[in-house]
Amino acid sequence: MKSWQSIKEDIYFEDGSLRDINIYNTDKDDWKKWSELVNRRFEVEFTNGFTLSTSNRIDIEEVFRYWKNPEAALGPFMASVKLKDLKVNCYFFEESVLENDIDPREVKNEKDHILILEYLHVVAAELKKKIVMTLENTEELILLEL
Repeated sequence: MKSWQSIKEDIYFEDGSLRDINIYNTDKDDWKKWSELVNRRFEVEFTNGFTLSTSNRIDIEEVFRYWKNPEAALGPFMASVKLKDLKVNCYFFEESVLENDIDPREVKNEKDHILILEYLHVVAAELKKKIVMTLENTEELILLEL
C-alpha cells in the first residue's frame, strides 16, 4: 500500500476543487439500493427541496418526484452521508449518474482514506457497479477506481 503522504498528494491534494465519486449508467433501482444502504448503514442528513426540511433518512421517492418536476422544488435536494468527521455529499442531479463528492480538505489522515474506501467498497458491492473518483467535473482524470 502507498504511504499516506503519497495518497494525500495523488488523490486528496488541496487545489480548491472537490473530488467526484461517480457511478455511471444508474437507474432508479440503483438509486433505491444506494439510499436503502446508506439509510441503514450510515448517519445521513437529507434535505427535501420541496419542503426545505431535513431528516435523518433519504426519501428516495421524493427524489424521484423531483426528477419528474424539478421546477416545483423550492431549493436543492441533497444528502450528506457521514463517515465520522467526513461528509460524502449527493445532490441528485440526474438518474443516470449517481454522483457523490468529498472535500479533500476533510481527508486528514490514512484513517479518513480508509473510511472513504470502506464506503466505496460497500456501495460498489451493493450496486455491482464500478465506482470512479475524479477531479471535480473531470470524468477523464480518474484518481481512484473500484
